[in-house]
This record gives sequence, structure tokens and C-alpha cells, in this order.
Amino acid sequence: MPTTWSKALLFVALPLYFAFLANYFYRNYLPTPATDMTSNPDRKVLPSNVKPLHYDLTLTPNLETFKFDGTVKINLAVKHDTEKITLHAQDLEFGYAKVHSTSLKTETAQLATEIKYDEKTLSATLSFPETIPHGSEATLEIGFKGTLNDKMFGFYRSSYQDAQGNTKYLATTQFEATHARRAFPCWDEPALKATFDVTLVVPSELVALSNMNIVSEKPVKDSGTEVGKTEVGKTEVGKTEVGKTEVGKTEVGKTEVGKTEVV
Repeated sequence: MPTTWSKALLFVALPLYFAFLANYFYRNYLPTPATDMTSNPDRKVLPSNVKPLHYDLTLTPNLETFKFDGTVKINLAVKHDTEKITLHAQDLEFGYAKVHSTSLKTETAQLATEIKYDEKTLSATLSFPETIPHGSEATLEIGFKGTLNDKMFGFYRSSYQDAQGNTKYLATTQFEATHARRAFPCWDEPALKATFDVTLVVPSELVALSNMNIVSEKPVKDSGTEVGKTEVGKTEVGKTEVGKTEVGKTEVGKTEVGKTEVV
């Protein structure tokens, strides 16, 4: 069943924790400890021509292939005239990027004419055919794919053993200090706070757990298979100490919901 959580205001470096539990056979891998990206001498602050206001993020993990699909719609305040938007992204494959604004001459969304990735700064620059004027608001939409890595940061895979000794897989996140960019394209800087709506699409036999209040649950069809949809929303402005979401299988097959602490 799909599950929706109450809206919560988070900043992008939030250690929002997703876990998707399933019964799969163990595959050996050696996790690598997360490194602190803030010590990277090549780290640069992103251009200030736009500022993120709100993220509408959807993630669909696959625990058989250890891949995930995602879409993100980001509401932006445009600070300077611009034809380019740069944001963080690491180990993500962009399918498309488009921008829409009522201040543009064209009513339809503009597709990016170029998506250029910079491995040194771990960022992607999107070029558009029309200038987005300062003082306006725009919505940037990106479709992307990623891998549930085994490095213990970003959106990664892990495993545990149940009481019977069976190995089960989960997908979880570690976003601190600057690893949110491995899960979705974003402005991965603590100073750039924004609100989030997060939707998780998972098989219906699994259970979604979160420390946010559930907004709604509803089944959706994906190629004839019923899956669950979970939406997570906003907290107050400020730093969220812990955000935790788990999706998996319980003995009774019910969804449990936790709490969020905001400081």
C-alpha cells in the first residue's frame, strides 16, 4: 500500500533515512566507510543565480537489481537572469531536465539543451534555450537513475539476518555531510534550506516506516503489479536532527510510523 507522510521542512544535507526490507539471498560485499566531503579541496559553492525553495522527490528502489529510479521537481527563486542552472549530482544518470516558469516567453516547459557533468565539483550544469528572468520563480524537473551502492553513503544497500538466519536486504541513506547528491540532484549545501515532499514507491507486500506522520496510503499499478506509494512532507524551518523512513516486511504486514525531531 502507498503511504504518505505529513509535510516536513528539511535542509538538503538532512540524514533522511530510507530503508526497504525484502527477503533476498545474501550477496557478499565489503562496505566502505563514508568520507567527509567537506575536506575536499576542490569543493566549491554553487552559483547563486537560483535558490531552491521546495523539493518534490519520488524514489523507486529495486532490491533485485540494486538500482533506483527518481524524479525531482524543485521550486526555485531566480536571483539573476540565467540560462544555466548548476546543482550537485554524483553517480546519477540524468534522463531529462526541463524548466517551467510563467515568466518565460514560451508556455511549455523548456528541455535542457545540454547537461554537462563536472567530476571535480560533483555537479551538473543544465543549459536552457531561453533566459529565466531574475525576480521570477521557476520549477526545475529532472528524471534520473542511480545505483544502491555498497559504500555506506548516499542511497545505499545493506542487509540483515532475521530470526531464522535468512538474509534480507534493505536500502538506506546516509546524507551527511554532503552525500544527498548521490540520492538525487540537489543543492547539497547546509546553508540552502528548503521544504521537501518525498514519495516512496515500493512493492505492496513491504511496509513503509517513517518518523514523519503519514499523510496518505494508496495502491498504484506498475506494469500490472500493485506497489505502494509513500509521500513525506514538511517540518518547521530549522535543522532536522534525524529523519528516518523504513520500508519492509513485518509479521502482520502493517505500516508503522515514527516521529521526527526538529531542533
